Amino acid sequence: GWGDKIGSLSPGQIADITVLRMEDQNVWLEDSQGQMRCVKQVLRPAAVFKDGDQKRISQPRLFPNKAYPASVSFQRWKQLVIRDPTRDIDLSTEKQLRSMESLPALKPFDLYHPTASTVSSKPLAWTESLQDLNPVINCCGHFSSLGGSALHPRALQAMQAISGSFVDMNALQLQAGKRIAHLTQAPPGYSAFVTTGAAAALAISVAACLCRESSTFASRLPDTSGLKRIEVVVDGASDLRWIQSLQLPGAKIVKIGSSVLPMTETALKTAIGPRTAAFVYFVGGSTASLKLATILKVAHSNGVPVIGDAAARLPPRSNLHSLPASGLDCVIFSGGKVIRGPQTSGFFIAHQWLVDSAFKIAYPNEASVCRPMKISKESIVGLVAALEDFVSRDEDYPESPNRVAIRLSELLEEVADANISTLARVRVLTGAQAKLTDVQPNDHNLVFVDLVDTVPYSRQQLSLRNSNTHSGSTNLYGDGVDHSSPLVIKPTNIPTWVAAKLASCADENSVSSKTARRRIALNTSKNGLILNPILLGMDDVEYVASRILAALRALSKAPNPRL
Repeated sequence: GWGDKIGSLSPGQIADITVLRMEDQNVWLEDSQGQMRCVKQVLRPAAVFKDGDQKRISQPRLFPNKAYPASVSFQRWKQLVIRDPTRDIDLSTEKQLRSMESLPALKPFDLYHPTASTVSSKPLAWTESLQDLNPVINCCGHFSSLGGSALHPRALQAMQAISGSFVDMNALQLQAGKRIAHLTQAPPGYSAFVTTGAAAALAISVAACLCRESSTFASRLPDTSGLKRIEVVVDGASDLRWIQSLQLPGAKIVKIGSSVLPMTETALKTAIGPRTAAFVYFVGGSTASLKLATILKVAHSNGVPVIGDAAARLPPRSNLHSLPASGLDCVIFSGGKVIRGPQTSGFFIAHQWLVDSAFKIAYPNEASVCRPMKISKESIVGLVAALEDFVSRDEDYPESPNRVAIRLSELLEEVADANISTLARVRVLTGAQAKLTDVQPNDHNLVFVDLVDTVPYSRQQLSLRNSNTHSGSTNLYGDGVDHSSPLVIKPTNIPTWVAAKLASCADENSVSSKTARRRIALNTSKNGLILNPILLGMDDVEYVASRILAALRALSKAPNPRL
């Protein structure tokens, strides 16, 4: 009796209709076997009609499936392996679950939440016509100007999982700090604090020390009037490129020593006094520095905390524990380098009093000099997820980059013709052997391509655009390339001329942008090229070698190129 009433959309008929809209979106879903799968499209209800009237759209919570949770299902499906070609992962179900369950006090994100934003299947389509955004092969290292590192898939998963939810940022920061302290085996009485990078960690930790005696000053910084301790002491012979971060909250910098006259214990005792808020120690900086034990003894005897900047001092992984255990009151690490968290992430492990002080100074506090250093919920959970993998996986350093360096040097020597052999010489040395203190870590092999009869080198003659200007005396890694913009090179000598060739994406034999080549970022010295293989994949070694040899052949035909 319903044949003339249902099954038709003609006017006057009863309508129970759901209109679905297909959207392009990269999301992670849990399938019926407890596996995490990446899908490219989702169906979302666009409109609902009941008895001819439009109703409010209700969306069920389908993730996770509480009636059949993955934590139960994986007990019976341990042998299942995820192999999604859309992601660079191959993790067992158990590992995937642990990566999700390891974030304490985080509620699962409802992927079908109506406020979740959609993502185009081609989110970077607007970059396709821009040659200066062509993919870069990184032979420099963990440069922030090149994107830091490749984001870990687990970090991406955690970031996406929380991206559509609202959370208490203070609670998330607190729980993340506890988790990081546990993962790094922090000493008793220490916790951790997540920041928007190591430079932000310097500013926040210094601000915390300035306001140690009274948190009421937190809303007044950088105005330090009324504060007893406003000075921050540093070793004048260390790498002082980051000194502005110390000055942001209003601290007065006191430098002791220089590369000519290294800091002495007597000078340190004289400099530290009742006005000193902190000593900042750049871990692995000047080789002429005092021993850390001596610095700690002098500072602590005067009630002065010591902040250790270890932003790029991973690996070895043991530094996560050994540096705080050494007696440093605060140790800063980058999250976007070897750890492979978001580039806009870092953290410090510190005494609880310093972390408590940071909570009163940093975001989300509104009346604070550190408010602009806003950390997102995505960066916090992404960092923790990446750190969990970093501390648990087998450490393949320096063996992995060493293999790449050896293969690259072999290709350069095997393919080189007579003209190139007389022009260039290939050497393989560790950063430590080459005394490049700014290469961190520096226990792995670097590839040096020394160029014969290069244009006489003078640092003063180099354009400021290509030189690193800083007030310290660290033996900088790559004097001829601006670390802030390593692909924009103004040739001033033979090494930078070759580097500029490699940094170019244009194919000189074609006018078509479709034949544009991948750009190669590397460093130069007064003697030639420096290639750091720590982020170079074995699949790209042959391409890099061929591009270098092509540039050297061009150089052999024009030994005095126009600079």
